[in-house]
Amino acid sequence: MRSIKVTLAQMDTLWLNPNENLKKVEEIIDTMDDDVHILVLPEMFTTGYCIDTSQLNINWQNETLEILKKLTLKRNIFIIGSIPYFQDAAWFNRLICVSNGHEVYSYHKIHLFGLAKEDVNYTSGQTNNSFSINDISTQALVCYDLRFPYLNTMKSCPKLIIYSANWPATRITHWKLLLQARAIENQAYVIGVNRVGADDNGYLYSGDSMIISFDGQILGHLGNKEETLTTSLNLNNLEQYRDKYPYLKDRKISFDYQNF
Repeated sequence: MRSIKVTLAQMDTLWLNPNENLKKVEEIIDTMDDDVHILVLPEMFTTGYCIDTSQLNINWQNETLEILKKLTLKRNIFIIGSIPYFQDAAWFNRLICVSNGHEVYSYHKIHLFGLAKEDVNYTSGQTNNSFSINDISTQALVCYDLRFPYLNTMKSCPKLIIYSANWPATRITHWKLLLQARAIENQAYVIGVNRVGADDNGYLYSGDSMIISFDGQILGHLGNKEETLTTSLNLNNLEQYRDKYPYLKDRKISFDYQNF
């Protein structure tokens, strides 16, 4: 059986406190099963959803990456989540994937949340790609991207789609339904990791991190407290389902969604 084991870490992210938030990550890793392959963290898991980039310290991004690299050398895992990131004279909401002591993949959030004025201080990403985790095609996106299904429309549809999020409790029904919709549309496993608690923007977060099967079934669902969830995903079952119901072969791709 081909499978991959994933842990969802639903955090109560401390505001602008990377050191303490990274200690939480290390504690989670220390308590994880030895055979976990992927750890998924919320959006901006080191700082909280900070829109005012003047409050950010550029050194935090390098310090975060160095700590995560050391953790992945200690444990053979992929760590995925987003952080504020300064590059080429601009701030990005950057999803990072770290493994074996290296940043192996990154993605700059394409859809910035205009209602919170994220688009005022951050720059939108321009490229959307998939990457491989243990030979499993994977797509990793950030929060608001969940509302835009065309991001998932690729010629080679990923088998695993991951969302790192700070999704407010007031719209949590949308979060749950859209995660299931993305799984059904793409016949893919979908993981959504959200935070809990409250931040300095005044937003409340109810968690509701989820793992959805390729047929839309909920495999795991966390509540509204700081906790983790670990599940094994069976890739053979996914491939058999796609063979039985080959909907993806009928998908029309009218233009290149890889660049925006």
